[in-house]
Amino acid sequence: MQWKSPGSPRPKKARISLSKFKTIQGMGSSLARVRWLIGLYQYDPTDNKAYRWLDGSVSNFRNWMPTQPNSVYERCALLDGSNGYKWRDEICSNRVLFICRKDLEKEGSMNCFKGQPPNPSLEKKDISVTECLEHCRGLGYTLAGTIPDKCFCLKADNLNNMEVAPRLECNGNCQNQHCGNNNFVTIYNLNCAEKTKCDKPWRTFRSVCFLFSDTNNQKFEEAQSFCYKKGGFLASIRSSAEHGFIIKTIQGMGSSYQRVRWFIGLYQYDPNDNKAYRWLDGSVSGFRNWMTSQPNSIYERCAMLDGSNGFKWRDDVCTNRALFICRKDLDDSKE
Repeated sequence: MQWKSPGSPRPKKARISLSKFKTIQGMGSSLARVRWLIGLYQYDPTDNKAYRWLDGSVSNFRNWMPTQPNSVYERCALLDGSNGYKWRDEICSNRVLFICRKDLEKEGSMNCFKGQPPNPSLEKKDISVTECLEHCRGLGYTLAGTIPDKCFCLKADNLNNMEVAPRLECNGNCQNQHCGNNNFVTIYNLNCAEKTKCDKPWRTFRSVCFLFSDTNNQKFEEAQSFCYKKGGFLASIRSSAEHGFIIKTIQGMGSSYQRVRWFIGLYQYDPNDNKAYRWLDGSVSGFRNWMTSQPNSIYERCAMLDGSNGFKWRDDVCTNRALFICRKDLDDSKE
């Protein structure tokens, strides 16, 4: 299944909003018709529609030109000033102007620190920065630290015995966005949202809103269309804490909901590999909770929570009808 999101209104909050073009226009006519690199890139070399944000955002806002993206060899996204600031793909080695982004906070969104944090929360070969941040955010931490192959979930007092280090001091294996090796660690501020409430009928868990379709059985694509129109996606589940919240919520809805199946936003993207699953919303979380024998078929390409098997996950035929769970960020839950 080559997933295409159904048409719907633009999400309420985007990583780049159309009003930001006023800044470029105000910089003078010489800059108004050139191209600008942004942090969107094609992560799958075989799929020219598979784009994600470098900073880990799962915003689905896009503003492509009608014919774009159109090449697996042009894997970086640009704003094209000569085409109304619509986006286009481009060869990443070409040189253009570019736009940076960081959150408005005293310490910035990332710093290099010298010293040793506590024991790693997650160790995984070639773990990406995004996966580490999502892992720690899902556990409710305010800070995340990375060095190659290790992820640290931290609180503010964990930094008491560490000191900020200029990035140029950092040495060792600086792969991806890491600033150093075992003597230096990159610390990211996760900017956890205030624990306010999502608008009903969404259920609040930390900085995330979940919606449970308690009466509406749908096919997988119909369920995703419903979630998309509500400003979200079929739910990604990025940690055991989120999974536990979902189970507890379903159990509180009554016995009739506890032994049924629920679609989530995980699907098999390679029709020839029944282990090749990814999240619809672009999350790279590696959290999984499959039943022992699952997934087991290239013909059952959509994932479900199976209430009759302890809410473990199973693959199923995407055209079967089931209840489903939607997800969106708390920041996107207000009008």
